[in-house]
Amino acid sequence: MKLEAERANHQEADLALRMFAYQVRKTIAAMAAALGGVETVVFTGGIGEHAENVRNEIVAGLAFLGSFGTKVLVTQEDEQIARNTARLLALRPH
Repeated sequence: MKLEAERANHQEADLALRMFAYQVRKTIAAMAAALGGVETVVFTGGIGEHAENVRNEIVAGLAFLGSFGTKVLVTQEDEQIARNTARLLALRPH
């Protein structure tokens, strides 16, 4: 991830990643409050799959939630887009 590579040399890159981690933590904490806790935090997509340091930063800031598992799931976005497109085309009147 290019931003991570630039983090040590550029304040702006570091700030961007810290703010991203903060926003993700805030969202997870809000969901945990609404759900009454968290069993597993699942990371997916580009950052979720490929940015281990960012994932670790996010999780470290959630220690107050107690113990929970983490998982990384590989997305198959192109397959999902194809399925959605096929479904929509099947619904379209001919």
